[in-house]
Amino acid sequence: MGYYHLKNLDINKKEGTIIGEFADSNVSPITYFKSEIEGKSFHEKYSSLMYDIITGNYHPSNSSKYSVLCNTWCEPALKNFINDSHILGIERAYDKYKNVIEDILDKREPKILKSEIDLHYEIGYGDNKDYNTLNSKVNSLYNFMEKIRNNTNLSYIDKLELYQNFVKTNDIHFPLVTLRGYEHFTKIYLCPNVAKSGFLSYKITVENTETGVLKNFESEHMGIGWITSYGESEMAFKMQSFENKFIIFQKINKILNESITQKNSKNMILKLDTLNIKSDNIRTLLDLLEEDSRVPDFEYDNKNKEIIIKFELEKSNETPDILDEMYG
Repeated sequence: MGYYHLKNLDINKKEGTIIGEFADSNVSPITYFKSEIEGKSFHEKYSSLMYDIITGNYHPSNSSKYSVLCNTWCEPALKNFINDSHILGIERAYDKYKNVIEDILDKREPKILKSEIDLHYEIGYGDNKDYNTLNSKVNSLYNFMEKIRNNTNLSYIDKLELYQNFVKTNDIHFPLVTLRGYEHFTKIYLCPNVAKSGFLSYKITVENTETGVLKNFESEHMGIGWITSYGESEMAFKMQSFENKFIIFQKINKILNESITQKNSKNMILKLDTLNIKSDNIRTLLDLLEEDSRVPDFEYDNKNKEIIIKFELEKSNETPDILDEMYG
């Protein structure tokens, strides 16, 4: 996996600039080029720099004081920073861990902070008891279905019956695990995706516990072990990442429902500032629009930070079926 060598780092808070010399680790011979860290403010630039160093995207030279952030001794204190950056955003995560980072840079023993998952979420296993029990059950189910999924003598119905019998015999309960988020009133459910013939992928359902709105996120290419097999905190973080998608979905769901029920619907312009969509969530928003059957076509204007939904592109007398999008 590639990264950038970083040397001659010049951080000028007064001028609001961060400039360094970078070299792509995949390019030989190593060739450095001068570049400035981009951002709307110095705070954004510096937060981004810390994130890229801590995650290993940038490798400062040994003579740089920031090289200590790459040392293994500070990993326990910074592990939660990486996951929290995806939940809070990089700037807010940096603010939370600022004192921890400064302690490390000054070679003081850093304080280990609780992650956002530990602070604002609750994991529930139900009759699957605990993480170790759950992981064992998922692995056994995965191994069982792996053996039969490519058996051409078995139909989908045959495999489904074998799957159901295995689940019952091995005392596997659904949902496998839930993650309740108290800040956004969400409950996240994890189940195998049996709608796919392989039976080895997963389905995440996110519910707004106040409004009852549901949204399903189905995996076709990633096995369920990707979520359950890397420790409890990592499992919770991966489940929580779907909460962020759900929050973005809720922002556009009501707007789309209202627009398609109006007669003579015209093209709609969605301002990202109005929706309070941050730049690191634009890709998620575009993916959701791409998957949504209510959106015939759209284009993204990066300069003006707006999305043009082209309702006028297709005319139809049929009433769009929006139940799947509203209720999962």
